[in-house]
Amino acid sequence: MKYIVPLLVIFRYACAVMVVIMMGLVVVSITFRAMRIGYIPSHEEFIQFLAGLCIYFGVAPLQQEKGHIRVKILVNYFPDKVKPLIDVVSWIFFLIFFGVLLHEGWKMVVTSWKANERLLGISIPVYPMKLGFVIGCLFMVIQLLNDLLISFWEFLKKKDSFQNESN
Repeated sequence: MKYIVPLLVIFRYACAVMVVIMMGLVVVSITFRAMRIGYIPSHEEFIQFLAGLCIYFGVAPLQQEKGHIRVKILVNYFPDKVKPLIDVVSWIFFLIFFGVLLHEGWKMVVTSWKANERLLGISIPVYPMKLGFVIGCLFMVIQLLNDLLISFWEFLKKKDSFQNESN
């Protein structure tokens, strides 16, 4: 995991840079239109491309911070000793979900690359964005595996402490 954490930091910075580039494109495009200079050809497609990559690269770092939506109202009704087990079950479902996304995403990358798929307005290949999706899913799976192991370890520790208290 020590090699993954620096990569997730790089993902965060890459997302920040992409957001700044997207904002710059929007500002320049609006300025050009307001000044009646013209417009930047196909800037919308480029912004969509960057927005997709930003979302895909941001999933795993957000999971690392436990920033995704959770239903804490339901979990709060369970005893503290059971909560790590609930996390284990939820991480397993997330792993299955992102495992399917990873598999299907890889098939999309291969198909896009073989077909030489390109954006309509500008001749940028589509497969790098789809590859960004696969990379984001891969790191999400790695992060979920880490979270699963940590939650399982916490459950075992709480289970042992519960058994020791009852003896």
